Amino acid sequence: ASFADQYPGYHMIRFDPYNKRALLAKLPRECVITRDAIAEALGVKPWDVEVAKRRGGGYQLLRLPNRYTPSKHDAKLAEAAVTKVPGGKPGWFVRIDGQSLTGEIIPAELPSFPPLITPDMDHLGANKDVTPFGMKLPQPGSDQGEIAQVDWNASNAMLLAGLPGSGKSVTLNALLASQIAAGCECVVVDDPAKSVDFLWAKPYLRNGGWGCDSDRHAVTALALAYEEGQRRAKILADRGVVNWLDLPEDERFTPIFIIVDEYTAITMTEKEPTSLPKDHPLRVEIAEANLQRVAIGRYVSKIIAEERFVGVRIVLSTQVTNAATGVAPSLRSKIGHKVLQGSNPSQSARQQIFSDEKSVPNVPENVQASGRAAKGVGAADLEGVAPYVYKSQFASTADYLERLKAMGVKSNPNVEPSLRDVSRLAPTLAGDDVIDDGPIESRLSSEGGFGDAGGHVDELKGAAKANHDRAVQMARAKVDRVKFAHNQEQKARGAEDAPLRSLDEAARMLADMD
Repeated sequence: ASFADQYPGYHMIRFDPYNKRALLAKLPRECVITRDAIAEALGVKPWDVEVAKRRGGGYQLLRLPNRYTPSKHDAKLAEAAVTKVPGGKPGWFVRIDGQSLTGEIIPAELPSFPPLITPDMDHLGANKDVTPFGMKLPQPGSDQGEIAQVDWNASNAMLLAGLPGSGKSVTLNALLASQIAAGCECVVVDDPAKSVDFLWAKPYLRNGGWGCDSDRHAVTALALAYEEGQRRAKILADRGVVNWLDLPEDERFTPIFIIVDEYTAITMTEKEPTSLPKDHPLRVEIAEANLQRVAIGRYVSKIIAEERFVGVRIVLSTQVTNAATGVAPSLRSKIGHKVLQGSNPSQSARQQIFSDEKSVPNVPENVQASGRAAKGVGAADLEGVAPYVYKSQFASTADYLERLKAMGVKSNPNVEPSLRDVSRLAPTLAGDDVIDDGPIESRLSSEGGFGDAGGHVDELKGAAKANHDRAVQMARAKVDRVKFAHNQEQKARGAEDAPLRSLDEAARMLADMD
């Protein structure tokens, strides 16, 4: 300090008290302030740090102390570069070489996203196990971020949350198109009112994979996928193999990819009006809906818990994620990939979806206020990688369809669950439309009108009568279908219309049609 007072503009840059030596040098005022800021961030003396101006702007850190630790000091250095260094502003960043203990403070603008990120159509579906869906927020000083992608081998389940308009459908379409192009067997389950979002992909789903026309179709689509998973599990057991990835590559199963959109809406049960009689049509209707919705939730939980090891993947998309609306903590804990779409979600929304909300970065304010760049952004906490901010890639459904056709992906005429499978896997409370290999009949003939043996149709009331009437209507419709098919067959053979020989024959024909 005495020497510095004697020589204005000079500052001590080296100090060796044991050998009674000190070195002073003339430093620009900006370098002195920067040196003091860096020393404060590192918790050392100013002469333990050496600073010079950097060509192109900013500063060179010519010497740092041995006590520098990235995990302890990087955040403090980054803050100093923005708030305490002369000329520093948001966007400036620090780059440190831990081996040489040198670094730079580099001027830059805040990282952001381009207005639109498009998928690489030439490589759509190139990897069955890793699916790209967007771009990570670029590093400081760069305008190009890394690919945001899901590793299905790290976890077989993803939870995608976000309010309407946040871009969930765009992300889901990116995932679905990639999995279809990769040759995976795909399933879509959605509320009938929202299923129009996925009509473009309907022709490319697996057999019975379109679970969007009713609650029972949703149950059936999931149940068919679950059954296939159980079949695969038995094969693995017979082979003495624990995981499908342990099979030789040419013997591995084709992955099954399931999207369950509007999960909370299609699994939320209603409270039964207990003030009404049990056979009141309104109470019966609610009980019937609740049965199917509970079944949807049960199959989803079983698929997540049991079928990772046979190549079954699943994405749950929802607007809200609290326990009261369907995505309970017990279910979320089984899901490895968690994504929250939206530029500025509430704190409660972040806490509901992320296991450790504080470890997941927020979308930066400059991105939030950037107009088109903020469309489709969100935060991701995926299994096996550090959490990050991303922006979804966008392509129109027409673009995806054009690419799938150019790739020669074949369509499937049997994507809707058959009536037989619906009856088998998603029975109603009344069980009145069950189809087996026997004659077509309602429970009226076998159980006396859903009541005591010997009951008569005229004695039915309430829900029992409604169930019987529906069974009769369905039976008549089935008979009409069989007659039509039979007559068409006779005409094709050049024969006159001939009556069916038996009801059993009609049942078999109906089964063949289904």
